[in-house]
Amino acid sequence: MSYVADAARDTLKASGVALRQARRTLYLAAGVLALLHLLTVAPYIAASKTLADIEAAMAANRALLAAVDPGVASLAEAGKRAQRRLEETLREATDDMIGRFNALRPLIAEAQQGRV
Repeated sequence: MSYVADAARDTLKASGVALRQARRTLYLAAGVLALLHLLTVAPYIAASKTLADIEAAMAANRALLAAVDPGVASLAEAGKRAQRRLEETLREATDDMIGRFNALRPLIAEAQQGRV
């Protein structure tokens, strides 16, 4: 063969070897980038999706709370009224019981003196 053909063949072989080495380097770089993506970007994307879901749930809960809030306020007021009525009833029952015990004092005194 001619000198030009041999030089072209050698250059072609050398460029093939260089191309294979460049591919290996690119595959390694792509692997490192994929690993970095898995270690950094993928968890961030998953966390941002979770946060978006949480924010949507919070917005729905706020709307539900706004709808339920008047009912909760009226229930709290009803609870306070019931508590006041209960305390008043217990106070009246206690006063009545004390009054009945006071009414029994003369009878107890007579019984202690043996007059009964």
